[in-house]
Amino acid sequence: MEPTVLSSDEPVENQVPVPESMPVRNGKSLSRDGYFAVEEAGKGLFASTDLSLPEKVFGLYLVVAEAGLGAAMPRPLEELIPLIRAGSDARDETKARLVRSLLVASLAQWGGPAQPQGGVGLMMSLLIGIAKQVGGFGSIFFARWQSRISVSAVQAVQMTEIQPAADKAFEGFFRAQLSSGWLLRYGSLFRGASLMLLGLSIGQWLIRASAVAAARNRPTDEDIKRAIETIRCEMVETGPGFKLVLEGVFSQFFDALLDRPSVASSIAFSGR
Repeated sequence: MEPTVLSSDEPVENQVPVPESMPVRNGKSLSRDGYFAVEEAGKGLFASTDLSLPEKVFGLYLVVAEAGLGAAMPRPLEELIPLIRAGSDARDETKARLVRSLLVASLAQWGGPAQPQGGVGLMMSLLIGIAKQVGGFGSIFFARWQSRISVSAVQAVQMTEIQPAADKAFEGFFRAQLSSGWLLRYGSLFRGASLMLLGLSIGQWLIRASAVAAARNRPTDEDIKRAIETIRCEMVETGPGFKLVLEGVFSQFFDALLDRPSVASSIAFSGR
């Protein structure tokens, strides 16, 4: 089975070769044909006009999660939609904010030219960053943009007007990345699907933060472009800001955390 190509505003770039076998999660692997079936299911989700962007990304997560549990083939879309909608109803903003806060703290500290700390210094910096994000106080220095950003100002930015444009741009980005092998980039298909969820959530924060960094209280198309470019540099090109997710003990922590569908759905549907 060979994959079809969906049209997108985003170019297909950095194509990842598809191996004969690849890990899904928990010791499970998929054959090349099994991977193409998952990718086709993902493309079907993104082609749907009945689903929102968070529903599409969460749906892809569910497809990969079921493949990791031994599902021979992905569910038909009509069977998947009720599961997606149930996940939307079960979202928890507090869970999402905690996970997002850790990713923001990592991205802020290590992104761009910043050199990562280690040991106690790293842990303390992350804990302070998380406390600021969860508590909504203080500021963080965002290394990639060389900007100090007020946490409360970011949280106060409204996305209502710009959300349709943001979703359209991110959908084009994720569709192209799915076609170029996003799921294959990160060691397992499950981590790839989880990182797309995290990329969607962090993208919302980045749009708001970009507006604040430019002294605006309303995001513009430029903030959407800046957010996508940051995600591209950190996640597609695997920049230093996502080292915690991809390496060492913290990577195992994220895998275990995202193994919970309630956490995954909270990340997908909250913070908008």
